[in-house]
Amino acid sequence: MQPEVVLLTTAELAEQFRVHPSTIRRWIEDGRISAITLPGGLKRYRKSEVEAILAGEHRSPAGAA
Repeated sequence: MQPEVVLLTTAELAEQFRVHPSTIRRWIEDGRISAITLPGGLKRYRKSEVEAILAGEHRSPAGAA
């Protein structure tokens, strides 16, 4: 059995890092964080990746700490 994948919205991710949502979009373009694009074009982010970044276990986006 595979663990459940929890996805966050851009707004939720921006809140986690305490940045504006446009900063999250720049981080995606820069390759600093990966996104899953849904069929409608919306972006979602793996909560496990976000937690790893915040814990320092993953390369951290510049300015996010």
